[in-house]
Amino acid sequence: MKTRAIPLLFALLLFAVPAEAKHRGFRYFPQDLDMEAPGTGELSLRSGFTRHGAPALAAPDLEIDLGLLRRLELGVDGQWGVNNAGDDWAATDQMWLSLKHLLYDERLGSTAFALGVQHGPRVAATPTSKGLGYEALAMVGVRREAWQALVSLGCGLDPHDTALGLRPWVVMGSVDLDWSLSDTWSLEAQLLDAQGPGAPGWVESAGVAWQTGSRQLRMGGTTGYAGSQWAPGLYVGFSQKLDLR
Repeated sequence: MKTRAIPLLFALLLFAVPAEAKHRGFRYFPQDLDMEAPGTGELSLRSGFTRHGAPALAAPDLEIDLGLLRRLELGVDGQWGVNNAGDDWAATDQMWLSLKHLLYDERLGSTAFALGVQHGPRVAATPTSKGLGYEALAMVGVRREAWQALVSLGCGLDPHDTALGLRPWVVMGSVDLDWSLSDTWSLEAQLLDAQGPGAPGWVESAGVAWQTGSRQLRMGGTTGYAGSQWAPGLYVGFSQKLDLR
């Protein structure tokens, strides 16, 4: 099933666990089963701002996807920013090197079904982390006409955090809903629940995207419940398809 990495109406993914009160792991990418063709790829950059007590800025939030085989894709995810006002600009999440496998893809009339997994090591990138971790996601997708839904379940173990003296972990589940309004405008919804040491719990966002040719622009607002407070935010993004053949 060919899924477009279109825009967000409830979309804020956290692949890592925040360190105590700090804002790590703010992922502005919805999950999908979009498989890039061999020799092609996609570069996505997003910046976001969120506030939970102290403001946190993610600039940029980076994702690179490269098609290796028809059902195999390489992904690189990273994030840099400022956790609190006055902090230095640095990595705010670990680097995730992953492989995405499309295991099943079937169309029955106007409805399409797909099953895939994405997994790989999490490489220490934040100032207080060292070593390797691992993350894995299982995804089930259904598509019918202009609508698309995807359910993701997964877990992750971060590299050792020297400041906390432990290896943060997270168990997460999300539901993505995608609605194509036209050839150029799209909406997407995502609701995520992330549980673990310092994990924020429920996270969601709302946005819209405009796509033309191989480029896409998107913007929207986010909200999440962290601890005992709501954390509102904003994001903007840009995506570019790549042909490396």
